[in-house]
Amino acid sequence: MKSKIIISAVIGGIASFLCGFICFNVLLSNYFKENVNYGAIVKSPYELWAIFTANILMGFFFVIIFEKWASISTFKSGFKAGAWMGLLIGATFNLLNYSVINAENLQSHGVKTLIWGVVSAVGCGVGGWVLGYSNNKE
Repeated sequence: MKSKIIISAVIGGIASFLCGFICFNVLLSNYFKENVNYGAIVKSPYELWAIFTANILMGFFFVIIFEKWASISTFKSGFKAGAWMGLLIGATFNLLNYSVINAENLQSHGVKTLIWGVVSAVGCGVGGWVLGYSNNKE
């Protein structure tokens, strides 16, 4: 695997992790406390290493698509692609969770879907930018 893919995926994953932290724990923390009843199914404290690793893996998922098939190498194109892919992935996971877990209402799943779009857009924008920057260095 090329080093630019690894670097882009890790930096994009870190950007997604930080954006997700801001969205879930700073901006919308009270919203989720009021609208979600996870009870005993949520760990306290969270396994941050697992959340971080998941964001890095999503970084690899997106950056490999960008590099191998989509030729995305700018912040703007990565941001747009990331927003669309994040919304679609978020909608998929949230509808599946809504269908089987009785802890959230449909509205909170909608909010989480939008967050998927924002977090993916930011991470993919950064990942796309790093890919383009790496391409210019070659």
